[in-house]
Amino acid sequence: MKKAIAVLMFTLAAVAVFIAGCGSKYNATLISNADDIINPNFLEQNRVSGAFYPNPDYEEGVDSPDERYIFDESSPESRTFIITEESQFDDIFDEDKFSIDLADKMAILYIFADVYGTRDYKLSDIEKTGDRLEICCSLEYSAADDATMPFMRCFVVTLDKTDISEVTFINQK
Repeated sequence: MKKAIAVLMFTLAAVAVFIAGCGSKYNATLISNADDIINPNFLEQNRVSGAFYPNPDYEEGVDSPDERYIFDESSPESRTFIITEESQFDDIFDEDKFSIDLADKMAILYIFADVYGTRDYKLSDIEKTGDRLEICCSLEYSAADDATMPFMRCFVVTLDKTDISEVTFINQK
């Protein structure tokens, strides 16, 4: 009887280790607030609509405080970049703050307008169909009323290099 229990416990432990070792699909990780690792010039050139940005012409004490920010309504709603080459990486990221080995990894940058700056998103699922990747993310729960002024949010997903030409992000709030 003791031997049967020991074998059962060992089997359960092995299954638990196997499941934990499998990790996420494609070894994907999500950086939910990635704007600090992205070159500021790149962000300036890749704004999204639905977010407020500092008004470069605003003069403190001269202009009205409601002119301090500009609401973007003309840029795309979101932007997605698939980064597989070193030249792309160098244009987008601050290599002192972020690096990956592009020989076997890739990065996906997703920029969109958001209002939940104090909460993180979590990677829910990744599905690849042909050369299309679908990434599902969910906002962490909070009972607080913590919505803010709309701002530009940047996700970076790193994953094993795979052959894709299109990425769709689905935000499951």
